[in-house]
Amino acid sequence: MMTKIKQAVIHSLPLLLAMITVNLLWRQNYLLLSLLISAIIACIFLGKDKKMELYIAGAGTIWGMIIEITGARVSGYHTFNKPDFMGIPLWAAVGWGLGFLIAKRVILIFTKGLPFTNNR
Repeated sequence: MMTKIKQAVIHSLPLLLAMITVNLLWRQNYLLLSLLISAIIACIFLGKDKKMELYIAGAGTIWGMIIEITGARVSGYHTFNKPDFMGIPLWAAVGWGLGFLIAKRVILIFTKGLPFTNNR
């Protein structure tokens, strides 16, 4: 079990670093957007499930955008100081994409023992 926890922590580091980066750079929308996109690309490139993870990150970004727009524009339960698109900064949606990608890996670690389905 400790090995799984260690693997989960290691594979969660990109998300942790992204969260720290968001807290430091949230006023710099386009810099933050490019850093989060770069993080997703790096994670996918260094992983083994490239096609699946590209789809997961894309779906996470789309769902993140829907969730954030709903929160900011439809229900109004939160707002952003520097929105880019429909009341949200684009980096927020991309952050969701990274979160989905990391969640996939952590779930596979705890259910299958490895972060990738293609373990060649």
